[in-house]
Amino acid sequence: MTDHFFNTCSTCRNLFALLGLAMLLSCTEKGQTEKENGMLEAVLVKQYAYSIKDTTDLLVGRLRYSFKANLIADRFAFYDETQKRILVTDSLGNVLTVIGGEGKGPKEFVKVMGYTFDEHNNMVVLDGGQYLVKIFDLEGNPIHAFEPEQENISLAGWAMEARNDRILFGAIEPRYLAQLPNAEGSKMIAAYGYSGELLDTFGQYDSLTNKSKNYVIFPKIALDEEGNHIYTIRSTGYTIQEWNLNTKDRTMVFHQKPVHFQEPRRKISPHWPREKIGKESTGSSFIVDVT
Repeated sequence: MTDHFFNTCSTCRNLFALLGLAMLLSCTEKGQTEKENGMLEAVLVKQYAYSIKDTTDLLVGRLRYSFKANLIADRFAFYDETQKRILVTDSLGNVLTVIGGEGKGPKEFVKVMGYTFDEHNNMVVLDGGQYLVKIFDLEGNPIHAFEPEQENISLAGWAMEARNDRILFGAIEPRYLAQLPNAEGSKMIAAYGYSGELLDTFGQYDSLTNKSKNYVIFPKIALDEEGNHIYTIRSTGYTIQEWNLNTKDRTMVFHQKPVHFQEPRRKISPHWPREKIGKESTGSSFIVDVT
């Protein structure tokens, strides 16, 4: 798993990517994986640092704080929230392709909720404004679009991955939408085919979900390099779970609370005014991205 941190300034967008954090874990008798004393060891394998600068031909707006990487093809993707488009660069910061723009056409987006590379080097994008999944090649040409089936599951947040001809989303069962703090029993991941059909739902929100003081519980997800396991963590939590994509079993859970993790002083209600929610959430920890 890899954590990505993104920092911006007025004239450029500086990227600092910590890539290839290897988790060294010991195995328990039950087949799940935990490190003794709840500690994980992480090793920095490679680090990239470069700038994406505004030019006459390409003015870069506000970039979303998370991004996607395809290290095999040497591609990085960033979402420009101002101009509703995805910038695809190489590891030197050169912009190779611009995908999208504001609008409802085949090459355009209304509101990008999530995006990722698949194993075919295509860009897969969830346009929440049109509720369409749009697939593009690396030149930015549209390949296919579909509306994901959502009768028995609701897509949750921006989290998505694509591998082995499946598109995986963070998800929640509809019956829990009105009672998010009680979503511990809900499925957490939805797998779709490239025609929009729902293939499977699996995983489960961690046991600390119901104790969370923040109602924003939607998960972040990440695949391992081989595409055999998926990792989940709640947006406002710290419990990491690993799931086997073949058996759908949980193979690891890590509950260690980071020293600097901060929760709201009191339980936040989704029914409060936005201003009050913002004030009560100030200073609270929030998971930006994991990949």
